[in-house]
Order: sequence, then C-alpha cells, then structure tokens
Amino acid sequence: MLVSTENGTVLIDSFADIEAVIRRSAADGTAEIWLSGDAHYPAIAILLNGDHACVDFFGTDNGNIKMTPGNYPHEIMFRAGGEEWLAPANAVISLDEAVLCAEEFCHSLNLPACVTWQDGV
Repeated sequence: MLVSTENGTVLIDSFADIEAVIRRSAADGTAEIWLSGDAHYPAIAILLNGDHACVDFFGTDNGNIKMTPGNYPHEIMFRAGGEEWLAPANAVISLDEAVLCAEEFCHSLNLPACVTWQDGV
C-alpha cells in the first residue's frame, strides 16, 4: 500500500505498520494521510485531529467521492491540502472508526463497508 504523508510517500506492506503511522500522526495533532494501491485511484484520504477523523474515498479522478458519516456534536478543524478545513459535525468520526476504514480499504481497495457513506463534496 502506498502511504502518503507530509513527509512523502512510502510503500508499506503490513497493516500493523500503516495503523502505527495513522495513530502516531493523530497523536501529533492534525495530519493528512492518503492510502492507495499502485495507482492513484482508488484512494482514501484520512484527515486526523487527535481522536477525531474524517475519511474520504476517491473511486476515480472524475468525482466518485464518498465521505464518512458522523454524529459528532460540533465541527472539527482538520488540515487538508495544507489548508485548515472545518469539517461539518456530520462528517467527523472517531480515530478507531477511521482505522477500521483504512484496514478494510487496504485489504480490498474498495469502498469500505464498515460505515455507511455519504456523498462527498
């Protein structure tokens, strides 16, 4: 799996190692992690801020975007593309839910079925 962070892109074969990157990045504050196979798409973007996350699934480069549904009580600030982004409360999930999405994606490269997705922006 290709794992892209602000420090670059690396190939990581073990999901345990990918999970460690996700959890370490979340503990450091706001972070953006992209996971993909050996092509650009499909991919997921995981936005992190401590114990909060937002996951976007990109099936293709022409707009097939899905976003995690959440029920957090208020908006959370993330960094996306180097810019601050205030995620709506209905897009915020827990770090553990984001890890489950990442694990399922890493095994299948398909839209994870562990959550019910909503259309992305």
